[in-house]
Amino acid sequence: MAFPPEGITMTETMYPSPELGLTPPTSSMTGDVSSSDSPTGATAMAREYAEGVMKAKSSAMERASDERDKAVQSIRSFVEELRSMESSSATSGVATSFVGQAANRAESLASYLESRPPQDMLEDARQYARSHPAVFLAGAALVGTVLGRATRAAASAAADNGVNGKVTQA
Repeated sequence: MAFPPEGITMTETMYPSPELGLTPPTSSMTGDVSSSDSPTGATAMAREYAEGVMKAKSSAMERASDERDKAVQSIRSFVEELRSMESSSATSGVATSFVGQAANRAESLASYLESRPPQDMLEDARQYARSHPAVFLAGAALVGTVLGRATRAAASAAADNGVNGKVTQA
């Protein structure tokens, strides 16, 4: 079997994802890439591809850090609300204790997220998945189900409210 397969150009094979910033080098970037058989042309193309991959990885890590920071802020806001509920309760019963425990756990989660870089959290998830595959798959299925239902509910609510150019009659 020949590489690349018939119908696919070498450029498509090397640069499969333009949305990640992986674009084919131009002749002005690499010199003469028309003769990719030459060692210097191939080396220049490989170098350019590696630089594109590194830029894409850096961009993805930056976005992941930004999203992590947003999640930490949301969790901390949630903790403040829980603490407010706990302190404003007239009685200290089971529900008040539960709210306090939930606040403590949410605070622990926020601290964990804040202290770890995204690549470490990804590695932690991988290790957990390896050591507890059934629990991990069940959790992934549960999260997928919840997200699917939330997406369907949001789409239904948007359709009911006349979003996306649809006008509903009263």
